[in-house]
Amino acid sequence: MGRIGVMQGTYIGIYPTEVCGFWKMNKNCKFCSVGLNVGVSEEEEKYAQDVVETVKAARKEMGITFVHFNTGYYEGKELDILEPYIKTVKKETGLLVGVQCPPVPDLKKYDHLKELGVDHVSFCIELYNPERFKEVCPGKYEHLGQKMYLDTIEYCSRLFGKGKVSGEIIAGLEPPEDSIKAIEHFANVGAFATVCVFRPTIGTALENYPPPNVEDMIPVFRRMYEVCLEKNIPVGIAPKIRVSLVLLPFEGIYFLEDKKKWWHKIALMNLMKAFYRTYFYTKLAFRW
Repeated sequence: MGRIGVMQGTYIGIYPTEVCGFWKMNKNCKFCSVGLNVGVSEEEEKYAQDVVETVKAARKEMGITFVHFNTGYYEGKELDILEPYIKTVKKETGLLVGVQCPPVPDLKKYDHLKELGVDHVSFCIELYNPERFKEVCPGKYEHLGQKMYLDTIEYCSRLFGKGKVSGEIIAGLEPPEDSIKAIEHFANVGAFATVCVFRPTIGTALENYPPPNVEDMIPVFRRMYEVCLEKNIPVGIAPKIRVSLVLLPFEGIYFLEDKKKWWHKIALMNLMKAFYRTYFYTKLAFRW
């Protein structure tokens, strides 16, 4: 299983393609270690049937509910590359499927992605501060641009609906105020933020860059959840999804200063979660 997919918390992550194109250009994000792993700890090329068998094994052994497909940069071909994997997994398992790729120029490809049954799309914009984005993510800056990320997040949020699109940021590589601006920007278009705390990784350009202070992160995590309550963005609804690499919005509940203020909205989300859990497992029972 480990040569095809990686358990990232309670779901399985699949990286079906070779290393991100930015690594080949020497323009990879300076914190990234993916190019150090693909083709070493897992297969560089993966076949759809191998992927679906791995997913089935993960469902049987670990009870997964969600399959996450991820690619690097391939000059706008990312979604085309993923299509056969998505089709096969959706057809043979009925599990929830998420896609995380760089934004593509042809926005209509996201309409097709929705037709394939994709449940969630996410975009690793990484940083909201324009100067830090340029400095830390040279490939993304030169070949895509920050505006393309933001525009695509907004388009997909309107297409898929509230709570089904996210922007992923890294806290600790820009001022906390900028991370909060990103969180609020996403929420204003109906999307939510997932926040990864920067951790220096051996072998990367930022291996000696210090991680952030815990105290600086608390307002970020608080706002991550609070703004979803303010904007009525449903989060934490899908069953059995916990992530090892990032904090999800609903986990920000522990940082709220006044939970009583939000009790009715939190109660509504819990009700939605219970309803969807029953619906999802009932539907899945007829397939497994």
